[in-house]
Amino acid sequence: MNVTLKEKEKTAVKDLQTQEKSCMEKYRRYEQEAKDPVLKDLFHQLHLKEKKHYDCLLYTSDAADDRISV
Repeated sequence: MNVTLKEKEKTAVKDLQTQEKSCMEKYRRYEQEAKDPVLKDLFHQLHLKEKKHYDCLLYTSDAADDRISV
C-alpha cells in the first residue's frame, strides 16, 4: 500500500510522536527512580510499549515523507 499523508495528517503524526517520546522519557525516569523491583519492571515494560508506538509513528512518517510502500 502506498502511503500519502496530507499536511494535517503529517502534523498529527508529529504531534503523536512528541507525546510518545515524552511518555518514554517519563517512564524511563520513573524506572530509574523506583526502588521496588516490581515497579522498576512495570515502568520498563511501559517504556518499551511507548517506544514501540513511537517507532511505528516514525515509520509511518518516514514512509509518507519518502513515499515508499508499506
